[in-house]
Amino acid sequence: MNVVAFLSDHLLSTLRAVLREDHRIFTPLAVEALAAAIQQAHADVLVVEPSAVPSPQWPALLGLLRQEGMPAVVVYTTISPPAMRATVELARLGIRHIVLKGYDDSPRHFRALFDALASDFWASVLYQRLRPDWQELPLPVLDALAFLFRFPDRVRTVADLAAAAGVTTRTLHRWLGRVGVASAKRLVLAARVEWAHTLLRTGRLQVREVADRLGYVSPRQFRREVHLLTGLTPATLSRRWPADELVELLATRLATHGSTRSAAAPRQRKGGAR
Repeated sequence: MNVVAFLSDHLLSTLRAVLREDHRIFTPLAVEALAAAIQQAHADVLVVEPSAVPSPQWPALLGLLRQEGMPAVVVYTTISPPAMRATVELARLGIRHIVLKGYDDSPRHFRALFDALASDFWASVLYQRLRPDWQELPLPVLDALAFLFRFPDRVRTVADLAAAAGVTTRTLHRWLGRVGVASAKRLVLAARVEWAHTLLRTGRLQVREVADRLGYVSPRQFRREVHLLTGLTPATLSRRWPADELVELLATRLATHGSTRSAAAPRQRKGGAR
């Protein structure tokens, strides 16, 4: 994994100590050099300390982080009022990996985070499938949908999605109806089901662990919502449906003519699961 880091010397020393030998770290000296460093290093992760960024360079950093195609971003910060204010501003951009100096930057925790990042570069195929049909949506709504499919664990309700778009839930329903989406609730659920399916098919996580990662109060609630949209349990869904067929199923369920009563039975393959 290639890591670009913009940190103070103290935090940089900690980061160097926890990275494995097969991780390479690049340390540009100015915010203006970050974009070039990310491109040249083919960076997988950008680690940034908000308080290490001079005030005049802050707008440039925000502009960089808003660009498409950015690597995963980790905010590594000390605890102080200015640092916390800056961290909150970065969190509003959708950055979800925040490590606090002295609290959750132990070698074990830090290594676990980077190991997870190495295998967790999530990109929704369903979003790419549906995006061309959403051309007439207002830009704030499009941005909110992109955020939903990038971070389905952070948008848990229709109200969350509407808030991300800066509109009322009624307005959100109206706009989605215009582009053929059956309901905002179904859309939120579809994004979560697709991500859950990907996590489960890796074989490294149990249903309860995926439910927890998605923010469900219990595995039972998670199973109920997956069944509502697909007609199957999470475990059955992950065994029987490959990703491409799941995407088509979810796209059908999201269309205004789709039904959530039951999923079509998965096609049986010779030698496949029964």
